[in-house]
Amino acid sequence: MSQNSHKLHSLGRIVFVFAFVFLFVLPLAAMKEPRWSKKAKTKVLTIVTFDQRHNILQQGNGFLIGRDGIAVAPYHLFYKAFSAKAYTLKGKELAVSTIVGASSLYDVVKVKLVDRKDGRIGDGFELSSKPLLVESHINAVPFAKNKRDIVVGGNVSGVNSIDKSDYYYTYSIHLPQNAAGCPIVDDKGYVTAMSQRETSPDSLNVAYGIGIHYINNLHVSILDANNVDYTDINISKELPLKEDAALVYLMTAGGNLSPANYARLLTQFIKKFPNSIDGYMKRSDYFLTLGIDSLHCDLALQDFHHALSLNNRVDEVYFQHAMQISNYLMALSNENARREQIVSQLREQGNDSVSMVRLQPLTGWDSSEMVAQLDKAISNTTAGRKESYQLSAARMEVQVGLFPQASSRLHLLLESNDSLFMAHRLLGVVLVETNHKEKGFAELKKAQEMGDKVASHLLDLYSKQEDTENKENDKQE
Repeated sequence: MSQNSHKLHSLGRIVFVFAFVFLFVLPLAAMKEPRWSKKAKTKVLTIVTFDQRHNILQQGNGFLIGRDGIAVAPYHLFYKAFSAKAYTLKGKELAVSTIVGASSLYDVVKVKLVDRKDGRIGDGFELSSKPLLVESHINAVPFAKNKRDIVVGGNVSGVNSIDKSDYYYTYSIHLPQNAAGCPIVDDKGYVTAMSQRETSPDSLNVAYGIGIHYINNLHVSILDANNVDYTDINISKELPLKEDAALVYLMTAGGNLSPANYARLLTQFIKKFPNSIDGYMKRSDYFLTLGIDSLHCDLALQDFHHALSLNNRVDEVYFQHAMQISNYLMALSNENARREQIVSQLREQGNDSVSMVRLQPLTGWDSSEMVAQLDKAISNTTAGRKESYQLSAARMEVQVGLFPQASSRLHLLLESNDSLFMAHRLLGVVLVETNHKEKGFAELKKAQEMGDKVASHLLDLYSKQEDTENKENDKQE
């Protein structure tokens, strides 16, 4: 072979090598995924939601953020759902325990996940600290059937401000079908947004994302008990972050919940605020709404003792328990009155063999225990609250018929402060009910002169009652 031919042959080999590199090696290198992508794919989830009968409602994408088992996903997956589960790349099943935040406007929901088997949930994406700028490179990480699935790259083509620190993005990117809910991350692997549903089948190379800080700031607020974004999801909601707000949420949400769901919400409050007496006392009240039998009274007592053990606002705990006993005794009285009425009706129908079984107060739930709890509340409170507690104590004693105890308490109150119209009113009721009508009317008139409208109503009521009694006496004579 000539020298020239050898040179040409060598040159041809060099050209071939360069062509091979440019045509095959460099494109493959360009397709090589960033180092963080392998771990990123383990943080992306498949979300499945179910109806009341556990039929599948929706299926889509979601992903973990932070280290507390928090995940984000599209809101439409959870609309009308009664339960939901999340599945990792390795097939691990996680349950959605609560809704942490939601926005139907931006089609996003934030949820709390739990692992009911071993309790371990892996870390989620770390949040980007800065918003992206136009032309910034981004990466979409759809749910991977295996770790070799490719991360999709693109660029930011538009940034719209939602408020001071939250953004809505437009991307120049070709996402696979049904990619809503997948994380949009920067080149360092920090999540910046969640991809949104496709708005048009024609926009193949355009996608949208809601900024991750908007999502991260979503929380159930004090006003969300009746917010349709939350009521349209039939999964338990996370309580507001602050105790005062959570208490208001309890009161407003309670009327819309079934007894079972309200009980779960109370237990959730106790777990979130274990040092608050309010959760235990509210659940104690709840047990008594279910029944006045020994089982429910025992459950109520357990929560009362737990609240007392916290050694916080002890006077309120004693006082609330006294109110529970008062309400229990009135419920017991009403039940006995109902039974008497039924027996009376049966006897009128000729069934003389019917007898009444009268319910007796359970141990620890009688009037003497109520008075003991009231006295403990008064002895443990501040000087400024003693008068208020004494008045309330007298009112409860009147309600359950402890007239001598109420009379003594009211006389002591009026000796120190004769301007208490409620004390005059209550003393008037005690005196009328114990047949000291003249003195009773005088006390009621004092309360009326102080502007007490309830006293005026009682005076009318007692006057009509007295007129009726006088007419009956005249007929008998």
